[in-house]
Amino acid sequence: MELYETYGYYREDLVSLTLKGKDGVQQIAAVLSDFRSNPLNKIAGRTVLKELLGTY
Repeated sequence: MELYETYGYYREDLVSLTLKGKDGVQQIAAVLSDFRSNPLNKIAGRTVLKELLGTY
């Protein structure tokens, strides 16, 4: 509890989408291409310091 009180509480959530077939593959490719071309520089008002997409 002390760590939460010091550094704050957080909530985590995950939404999974299934895109099937050839159209689904194209939609996923388009979204990933957009993320790579236009990386986020803020999330929830906080500045993004480092991008990890595609660095695995």
